[in-house]
Amino acid sequence: MDEQEKYWRQYAKHIDLYRFYLDLVVKINAFHFAISGAIFSFYFANRGEPDVQWSLALPALMSLSLVVLFTYGAFANLVSRRDVFKLKDKLGLEVAPELMVLTVFLVIFGLANLLTFGGAVYVLCSHGT
Repeated sequence: MDEQEKYWRQYAKHIDLYRFYLDLVVKINAFHFAISGAIFSFYFANRGEPDVQWSLALPALMSLSLVVLFTYGAFANLVSRRDVFKLKDKLGLEVAPELMVLTVFLVIFGLANLLTFGGAVYVLCSHGT
């Protein structure tokens, strides 16, 4: 395999992974907020019940986990972006896909999940006061 073919394969793999990750991030976030919304609805409908506040532990844990995952992903995507632009230059292309869109989505979703985590912890800790 010559160098050009190797670069094209790397380039194609980056683009395929970018599309896959972007799709996955949106689906994970939609799933998470659907589950969290249902649990928050359950909590607010049953606020007077004893120990119901513990139902918010799952959305809090999921949110915190996604904050960590999305933060890591945002930084890792910057490395992929640099590599794609280096490959673009090696292949003599004029443009490359802007992978920063994924980083922006990861940051926005990370902040949204951080707010969800904070809200769940706040309600969890202030229940009954």
